[in-house]
Amino acid sequence: MASPCSELCDSASLAVTLSPKPSDPSYVPIAAPVRHCAAMNDLRAQADRLEAAVAAILALRPRLESGAPWPLAELYGTEVEASWGPPELLAHLDEMLPYWLGEVERILDTEAAAPVPFGRVAEDGIRIGVIGRDRSVPIRELLARL
Repeated sequence: MASPCSELCDSASLAVTLSPKPSDPSYVPIAAPVRHCAAMNDLRAQADRLEAAVAAILALRPRLESGAPWPLAELYGTEVEASWGPPELLAHLDEMLPYWLGEVERILDTEAAAPVPFGRVAEDGIRIGVIGRDRSVPIRELLARL
């Protein structure tokens, strides 16, 4: 049965993996297809989705810890050749949510009559720097930060 907002939604696959190639025996997909829906405005449902995603990632703890120490990616920035392994992916997840919460607080605190610019681009130096720094943190700590 289609959802009430199926005509407003488009599907996209979230291709997040723990190894660069599906042919690799350690390949682990950790996310299913995601629906993006303009009509989704129930914050509780969105919070539930985030909590379910965190639980799914935390369920990977035994596999992640048994694979440690994971090699650090040679290129982890925005280069086409960049390839993130578990350390880079978890470091990104750990920096991403606090960043966006800060952006929301900044917008809410602004008294401007015009729209407030917000967000960042993939090349954001702080984003890449935090990922570069935190990817060397032990897997157990990266998971604890989720």
